[in-house]
Amino acid sequence: PDEIKNKIHDIVQKHVKLTDKNKWMDVKLTDPKLKFEILRDCMSLTDRNIPNLELNSIETVGDAVKFYLGEEKKDPRIGHPVAAWFMENEDKLPPNMTFIPYVKEFGVKKEDRRKIQK
Repeated sequence: PDEIKNKIHDIVQKHVKLTDKNKWMDVKLTDPKLKFEILRDCMSLTDRNIPNLELNSIETVGDAVKFYLGEEKKDPRIGHPVAAWFMENEDKLPPNMTFIPYVKEFGVKKEDRRKIQK
């Protein structure tokens, strides 16, 4: 955790001139260019991408630190409307109906999905 904080602190110092060194986590990311540059550098240094849904909720550097210190959500169904419908109606569906999410990181080509998912 301290290593991540130190990396993000260095990134912020690279992009923003801080008057108070202790308030680096309070830096607002309202300027889209600044937000892009800081978060791009954070993603490249930590090797962890920030999902689009999370990007909208990051308004300060402190929010980015919280994201990187928090647990990564591994469930690919989160935020997917069809998956949500399947989870809500699971007890009403026949047992052979399941939702199989396509996970881009696995590199499964569209034409190969049927073969792999069986």
